[in-house]
Amino acid sequence: MAFDFSIKITGAAGQAAQFVPQGGQAGDTLTVKAGDIVKAAAAVVGGGGGGRDTMAQAGGRDPEKLPEAIATARARIASALED
Repeated sequence: MAFDFSIKITGAAGQAAQFVPQGGQAGDTLTVKAGDIVKAAAAVVGGGGGGRDTMAQAGGRDPEKLPEAIATARARIASALED
């Protein structure tokens, strides 16, 4: 089954970080839930968010921690795909 998942991450020094993950197609059984990933990544940059399984949005106040947030999102995705 084809499955597409992407995460748009924006931010710059001194500005807020924003995460917008989305993916899946109608009828897909999603192992990777966008809301779970965005909450974990946003927590790293001092923020929060949420949404649906196929689309979520979050932000945070500490964009300097974006590399750590990206690593957190990758780890969460890898863990979900292993289950």
